[in-house]
Amino acid sequence: MKYPLTAAAAACALLAAAGAARAFELEPGVNNAGMIEYPTALDQYLKNTVSGTVELIDPGAPELAAENIRYGLQLGAFQVQGDMYFLTEPKKEFDQGIVRAKLRILQFDPERTSIAVGGLARLVSDADGRDRIDHRPFSLLGIVTTELFPLREWGGVLLNGYLDNRVLDLGAKVQLYHFIKAVAEVDWYHTSDIEDRVKSKGGIEIEGQTSFFIQFIYSERFDHMLVTVGAGF
Repeated sequence: MKYPLTAAAAACALLAAAGAARAFELEPGVNNAGMIEYPTALDQYLKNTVSGTVELIDPGAPELAAENIRYGLQLGAFQVQGDMYFLTEPKKEFDQGIVRAKLRILQFDPERTSIAVGGLARLVSDADGRDRIDHRPFSLLGIVTTELFPLREWGGVLLNGYLDNRVLDLGAKVQLYHFIKAVAEVDWYHTSDIEDRVKSKGGIEIEGQTSFFIQFIYSERFDHMLVTVGAGF
């Protein structure tokens, strides 16, 4: 099933709705250290987080397929995040594992800006997997996260920039209501040979503050809806 709106258009619509809805200043929640796929430079609100993502292949059936399982551990300003990704088409199988470690090195409170640096390891099981990660199993990474207030009636807009040796990701998060946020990411795969290297995704995030979060995301890369459920403890 194909959707008439791209993730970029959906994200723009959500951000426009944020202004119309008089968005609030961003509140910390269980997904404080994440956007959609990539981490922020912020710390996790709780020591442990776990989440799982399923791909909604056919909403009419419905047909579901596991796409990601994630665990995050926060120790002071240091965070370790582990991901397991799975292919969903043409067959369901393990794709790759990614372990990221980041350290928040700077935090400017008046400017609401944080900077983190770290590294990652990508784990694959065969030659096809090595092709998919461009034969780059290791990388340094850098993240800059800032909260801006462009319009008084919008409240805060959290902007995130993430860079490693395969992808540059730009993300945004806006508080629509006390427990509802609009989220969007645009990925640029700067080492990939595919023609369409820019992919976007966007949707909404519902948070139970420090207990759980749910994301409903449309992703151009999958051309399907993704549903993520996570919790902290």
